[in-house]
Amino acid sequence: MANSRLSTNPRLTSVPLASSSTILSVQSAATGTNWTTLTATACDFLRVCNATGTLLEYRRGGAGNGMHLPNGATIDILGVSNANEISFRRNDTSNTQVILTAEAYVI
Repeated sequence: MANSRLSTNPRLTSVPLASSSTILSVQSAATGTNWTTLTATACDFLRVCNATGTLLEYRRGGAGNGMHLPNGATIDILGVSNANEISFRRNDTSNTQVILTAEAYVI
């Protein structure tokens, strides 16, 4: 369910004024086929930056298919209430670990 304090525009064009934010850095799993869940942090939306040098994928709620997150991309993930709703892994499922950085915003 989308947060009613956010615009109904599906594309976030600017960061709303936040009452707080927390930067998260999470290392991918040592076994490349496993998903890593972001740290439990209350939020209204996440800004995720992939500066890992490789294609990542992320998913919601611990199940289902992943969405691609290209290297160098920054995306906003709306409709979350906690960062731990999002998990990620390397798209190539390599065992080489990388670190994903995100910022969790509370509006």
